[in-house]
Amino acid sequence: MKRMSLAVWSLALCGGLSAAVAIAQPSEQPGGPSKVTPIRVNPSVPSEPPPAREISPEEQAMEEASAPDEHHDKFEKFLGRWDASMKFWMGGEGEPTEMTMSVISRWDPGMGRRFLIMDHSGKFFDRPFRGTATWGYNKATKKYESVWRDSFSTGMMISHGEMSTDGKTLSFKGENVDSMDGSKVKTREVYTWIADDSYRFEMFESRSGGQEKKVIEATYTKAQVGGRPGINVRPAQRPNEQSK
Repeated sequence: MKRMSLAVWSLALCGGLSAAVAIAQPSEQPGGPSKVTPIRVNPSVPSEPPPAREISPEEQAMEEASAPDEHHDKFEKFLGRWDASMKFWMGGEGEPTEMTMSVISRWDPGMGRRFLIMDHSGKFFDRPFRGTATWGYNKATKKYESVWRDSFSTGMMISHGEMSTDGKTLSFKGENVDSMDGSKVKTREVYTWIADDSYRFEMFESRSGGQEKKVIEATYTKAQVGGRPGINVRPAQRPNEQSK
């Protein structure tokens, strides 16, 4: 048998490999990719819902204890934009200083109607002023609660109160420390509805067991937005953004 040359062996080997590769490759349409059969989903067939998780009695009790109730519903009337006309008596004596405030009241975002935020902005003694009240109803103590903070102090005033059965009067009592002299000051706040679109705020102080004196009186009137009362604020805005 004659020996095959190296070139002939190389050609034979390459031809065999090419044939093997050609057999292994799937057939394709000339000039395009191979076809892929799509998976069809029938939209009329609903997917299986996840199994419902059983709620333990402890979880159920916690949900009921933390859910807002009819006491929180009474905050609804305070929602919206308000114009406040205020009188302030330094130490509860002398002629009052008059000023105006712009107020936006809204539900605290993400808290599920549990807390009301009341943002005040304006000028106090010709200086820019910002104050915020946070209201809530504590179902454990069965008391309304208020936390006040403002740009003229580094402290927060915490008060507890009750609302009249007719919902027309909300009263708070608290105690704080005077930032000027460090003395203790007892406070009493009263919110009284005058009409559906107006309510009055009064604040009284007593120092060192002395006589109670009125230090603030204000009338809040529903602001007109586009010729209509600004009942709801959605989304919430900062007070200094009203004029933008």
